[in-house]
Amino acid sequence: MREVKRLAGVCSALTLVLGLAACQSDEQAALVGTLERDRIEIKVESSEPIVSRDAMDGQAVTAGTLLLRQDPTRAQDRLDQA
Repeated sequence: MREVKRLAGVCSALTLVLGLAACQSDEQAALVGTLERDRIEIKVESSEPIVSRDAMDGQAVTAGTLLLRQDPTRAQDRLDQA
């Protein structure tokens, strides 16, 4: 009886090992996805209302490109007062 249980255990283990070995593939897996880029946050020097956005999220820009326009009224008032 003991020998039968042992033989059944060995057969089960062998079946498991053979089943796992059959799952291996020689082909290389293809990687699918997108390449993410760093996002840069830009902070304004003054908290004025935004009049227009000239560059949208995700748009490629170069140095010197105008990103947005702020309402200059309050800043001009402070300058005139000074």
